Amino acid sequence: MNWKRLFSLSDNGASLVTLYHNARHDERTLLVIRTDDSDVFGVYASQCWRPRGEEYFGTGECSLFSVRRRNTADPPALPSDAPVGHIEERDVDRPPEIAVSGIVERHRWTYANNLFMLATPARIAVGGGGNFAIMLDDELLQGSSGACETFGTSRSLGSSEMFRVREVELWGFWV
Repeated sequence: MNWKRLFSLSDNGASLVTLYHNARHDERTLLVIRTDDSDVFGVYASQCWRPRGEEYFGTGECSLFSVRRRNTADPPALPSDAPVGHIEERDVDRPPEIAVSGIVERHRWTYANNLFMLATPARIAVGGGGNFAIMLDDELLQGSSGACETFGTSRSLGSSEMFRVREVELWGFWV
């Protein structure tokens, strides 16, 4: 499996337009978010990220992940200048390893609805039915995460429902 970083907030700037432009040819992607609170979570997306208005798209192959620190006494998951993720060439059958310590939780489609991916000029979002599981604004600097029927999440993927973004990376991959 081959991996390519398509977008990084720190390298490409605070622009959803640029993220969409860089992702326009990649069907399968991994969107990784690190918040100012050092929470790390994201989504495996099954289709290209491109604005489609208020129409959901994607398939049941989409899934969410979050990294939970082992306990509240643990230090923050990442130093403020650490990259969100990194690719290990030696283990090509796994997604990029997130540079954090903790427990990775995966949230799969529950069959409750088909509200997988939403891409508009104003936001990028994942999931629905209650709240978005993940939503980022057009500058990729603020977002929200809440209980979502699509993926069966009962709470935010991070430590709070509203968050400020420290870093966003989008990775494309192919066999």
